[in-house]
Amino acid sequence: MTMNTNFIITLKNKGFMVLEESFLQHNWKCIKNEMDHILYQKHGNDYDNFEMNITQNKICVSVPIKNSRFQYKTHFESYFNACEYVEMHLLNYEKKDEVKTRLEDKDGKDGKEDKDGKDGKEDKDESEER
Repeated sequence: MTMNTNFIITLKNKGFMVLEESFLQHNWKCIKNEMDHILYQKHGNDYDNFEMNITQNKICVSVPIKNSRFQYKTHFESYFNACEYVEMHLLNYEKKDEVKTRLEDKDGKDGKEDKDGKDGKEDKDESEER
């Protein structure tokens, strides 16, 4: 991951510095910025948070479950593994809406029937005859 020089690195805990640009690009704001506690919140949604709590023995990570008030929590022993996990969930979180929109708009069909009254699928008998 390359760092964009337009973003100012502000995290006190440099172990999560590689994530800062991704959070900023996706409109997340840093609410808590301490060496042992980092909290990002989605702009306009108080329930969606990415939270990292750092102790001497482990890094506890909490990620949002989209369209829910629930979080999924787990822990890691290394910054690298914690960062990879957070980045994966951030990108998955942000892509869910994009995927849904693309599926609905695919081929100009959004679940509607074709002009001939069919849903775009051929009958089994018709396809076997060809």
